[in-house]
Formats: sequence, C-alpha cells, structure tokens
Amino acid sequence: MTTLKKINERFERELNKHLDAFHRDTRLNNWEKIINPFVLKGGKRIRPLMFLISYLGFGGKLNSDIYQIAVALELLHHCALAHDDLIDKSARRRGKLSLPHRFQKSMLRTLPPNLTGSDYALLAGDLLYTYSLWLIHESKLERDLINKAMSLILNTAMITIIGQYAEMNFSHHPERIRRENIDFFYGYKSAEYTFCCPLKLGVILNSGANYLLNYIDMVGFDFGYAYQIQDDLNDFWTEIDDGAINRITFPHFLLINKEKSENKKRISQILSNPPINAKDREWLKELFDAKRIKEQCEEEIFNRIMGGLILLDHEISMEFKYSRMIRHLLANLFPCFASVIV
Repeated sequence: MTTLKKINERFERELNKHLDAFHRDTRLNNWEKIINPFVLKGGKRIRPLMFLISYLGFGGKLNSDIYQIAVALELLHHCALAHDDLIDKSARRRGKLSLPHRFQKSMLRTLPPNLTGSDYALLAGDLLYTYSLWLIHESKLERDLINKAMSLILNTAMITIIGQYAEMNFSHHPERIRRENIDFFYGYKSAEYTFCCPLKLGVILNSGANYLLNYIDMVGFDFGYAYQIQDDLNDFWTEIDDGAINRITFPHFLLINKEKSENKKRISQILSNPPINAKDREWLKELFDAKRIKEQCEEEIFNRIMGGLILLDHEISMEFKYSRMIRHLLANLFPCFASVIV
C-alpha cells in the first residue's frame, strides 16, 4: 500500500542518490560537506511530495524517472534558498548557518583574499538550478512531457523572480503597501512555486485535462497564501531581532493598515532601518498585541486552508485516497489546524 511515509522514504533515498551523482559529476573539493547538510537536513519536502501525490492522484505510477523530477524540484527550491540567503545577508536561517556562512566557515583557510562565502554560495545556487534542469532534461519520460514540464518550471522560475523583485522594491517603503501588493507577492513568490507548480506538474505528466490547471491554480494559491502567512508570522520577531527586515509581509501590512499617519510613519521608519532598539521593539510589540495581529493572521490562514480544501474536494477529480494524503501533508504543515484539516 502506498502511504505518504513510504513516498517520503523513497524520495529521500532518491535525493541522496542524485546528490552523490551531483558531487561525482561536479568534482568540487569540499562542496559535499557544505551542500549535503544544506539540502538534506530539516527540509519539509513540500514541493516534491505535492508533485508525487498529484501524479499518483491523477492516475500515474511512480518510478525512478518521476522521482528524478521530484528531486529536481527540491534542488530548485534549495537554489532559491541559496539566493534568499544572499539577499537576506543574515548569518543564520532558522537557527542554522546560512549557505554563505557555511562556505565562509568551511573554506576560511583556503578562501582567496578577494572572495567571500557569498561568492561561492552564488555559484552553488546557480549550479543547483542548472543541475535541476539537467535532471529534468535527462529523464526518460516522453520528450513531449519533458518539454511541457520544462516549460512549466521555467515559467514558474520567472514568476518567482518577478515576485521577489516586486517584494524587494517595497522593502524600504512599508507605508505604501496595499493588500493587493501582498496578494501579488504571495501569489508570485510563494504559492506558484510551492504549491501550484508541483500540483500542476502532476497533471501535466499524466496528460491530464487542461481545465484542471485553473482549479489547481486556485487551490495552490490558497494553500501557498496560508503557508506564507504562517511562515512570516513565525519569523516576524526573529527577523526584527536579527536586523534582517528586507521584505514586507502580511503581518507587517496588518500592523501598518488603518494606522494614524504619525504611527504609520514611525512604523515605516522602524522597519526600514534595522537593527531595532529595545524601546522601538517594545512599542511595536504593544501595537502588535493591541491590533491582534497574530489572531488576524491565524484567521486568514484558516480561511485560506478551508477555501483550498473545498476546491480540492469538489472541483478537482483526484482519487480520494490521494486527496486525503494532501490533507495529511497539510496537517503536518499547519499543526494548529490539523484537527480540522484531516
């Protein structure tokens, strides 16, 4: 019997296998001990698992070529993380060393004087991106299906970069943010590449009906929106304390929205000029609590999850046991709402 646990276990084996091949093919000294912990430890595997479940749910049978596509999706994600680390300029990501600082620490004695860990992290991200596309291209699937997969993934990459660019442009002007801007950032930068693309890829590689793609876009947007709010809510105070505020999120929008002009100006100045001193942090915390930002975020998360699930159940003709599998994956991603998701 195919279970989410078995799919994930097989995926991890395939990921390790392809990483070994990656290091054999590239033959870059010391990169294995830097790249492997970055890729293998602590990942949720949302994108490959969403793809694999979608592929099964629309009638596909898993094999090594399909897992190869799933591995490519995960490596593409880590390319994006590498570039995020460079943009954030932070020493740590979720309590662990960021990729530039991994290179800096590991290669400290051998780094040329004019280079830093960031230079190597940039190359690593680009190499992961290139290797991912090579894995897709070299798959033994039908050439027409490979071309369609490449088209979707490259389009998703462009959309993600556009979303990132737009978000960065607002980072020093929090007072200008509007709800439609947040919708654009979350749709382009998060939902499309985390949920929409993997789910649509499962349909495309099964030669599924095109009408399904529109519904999957709506489902993926809701799930991605909810996931990004949760992520941003969890990181809100960590980013403030680390002085790594380089984007405006849904919690920031709620904090600024409907504020008096003098408060809006003060919030904007604080967020635009990290690191934040203790007095300003305390003032922000009081405002955060008074406006019930956490509760508003959780309400939006819940509504987005339920909206996506209703569409999944009523508009998308996925085999029932696999739609249940998506629910279990979502329950792992949103533990606070697990009881209503499953």
